[in-house]
Amino acid sequence: MNAGWLTLALVWLSLILLASVVPVSARISGETLDVGHVFSYAVLTFLWVKAIGFNHRSLAVSIALTPLTETIQLFTPWRHPSLFDVGNNLLGVSISLALLFAFRHMKKTS
Repeated sequence: MNAGWLTLALVWLSLILLASVVPVSARISGETLDVGHVFSYAVLTFLWVKAIGFNHRSLAVSIALTPLTETIQLFTPWRHPSLFDVGNNLLGVSISLALLFAFRHMKKTS
């Protein structure tokens, strides 16, 4: 386990959690593709992989965290959890893992 990358992953996760409780306009919260969610979780997944390796643990942690922000929003009256946001989070995890896998494969073949 790499302590530096783990620290970055925990800081990034803290920022995501903080952003998930900040009040937002209803106009930017909705049932659509949300690049912010996708990007946040793609970066978070990359940081977990760098911290604990490209293995089942980093995949499990990344997937397990996707509903976390929406669960927290259940307890904040000014935010509304959304399954679409969980889907956006999972899309970010998937994109990050796909890119990491592709780069890893390219590195092995070159």
